[in-house]
Amino acid sequence: MRNRIAFLAVKGMPRAALAIALCGLLAPNRAEAQRPMATGGRFSLEVEGYNVGFLRAIEGGVPVGEVVTGAPGEDGFSEKHLGGVSYDDIVATVGMGMGKGMYEWLSSSFNGSGVPRKSGRVLVADFNGRAQSEQTFSNAFISAITIPTLDGSSKDAGYFTVRITPERVTFKKGAGQDIRAGLGAKQKAWLTSNFRLELGDLPTSRVARIDSFTITRKVLQAAGGAERAVTKMPAALEIPNLKLSISMADLAQWEQWRDSFLIQGNNTDANEKAGAIVFLGPDMKEELGRLTLDRCGLVRLAPDRLESNSERIARFTVELYCQKMGLSLKDADQ
Repeated sequence: MRNRIAFLAVKGMPRAALAIALCGLLAPNRAEAQRPMATGGRFSLEVEGYNVGFLRAIEGGVPVGEVVTGAPGEDGFSEKHLGGVSYDDIVATVGMGMGKGMYEWLSSSFNGSGVPRKSGRVLVADFNGRAQSEQTFSNAFISAITIPTLDGSSKDAGYFTVRITPERVTFKKGAGQDIRAGLGAKQKAWLTSNFRLELGDLPTSRVARIDSFTITRKVLQAAGGAERAVTKMPAALEIPNLKLSISMADLAQWEQWRDSFLIQGNNTDANEKAGAIVFLGPDMKEELGRLTLDRCGLVRLAPDRLESNSERIARFTVELYCQKMGLSLKDADQ
């Protein structure tokens, strides 16, 4: 392009004509300019027909071939070929206003009464919000949910990371429908600083932080049959330990439980604690949801590192095990 401009200038083309020529060189082709452009911010997730209204990010669901390796041949190299086909998990980052489909799916997946399977789809749109591609998943179950770090000093919006394990995924061209109507329509305001911990008779009003944790479900796989798709089955839940940061003002009562439960060995079922992590609205009163905690015991209690001339609030750290957790979120479509 520079050589072309230089050529025009050397030939002494009048300025007006040169400007017109430059516009022709620099302006995009009209057909190219009118072509819809894909953008990362135009996508939606539906579960059983309900839109996940506040979706921050999504990825996965792509097919992956299972490589089968045979015995080495005469040349010393092992023969390889593809066996079954599986699909990567779909990982969605969702806000509190997630809509009825996802709300019910999450709540029923962690209440111990079974593992519901659902179908849904991911739509990706162009710059104008028109669906360009569709990814449909079927016979899927939720295999993990990550609760973000809860911190009383944080100003961050709260999101859950949900891992969806599909058995099958299909792909097709989008129908061109406008997906923008359902995006963010049911958003609920929630900050990671808006929470409350309840745990038996222990003082919890000064719990400053609960570290992020993930509830996972083991996934069992079996070789595919005629359809070649690998069968995936949900197995046992794995409940993580909780790590809390608490003001030293409440240390005495927590130490009493430590001395009894951890040191003296009074750690039968009757000595364990029950409670909940409660997600609160902007007024710190409205309950947006809660994660129930059952059969919790003390693993560790330790004061934080002490530093001279430090102006930080003195705190201690507690680690707890829990036998059961149950998630209940307020239905955003009510």
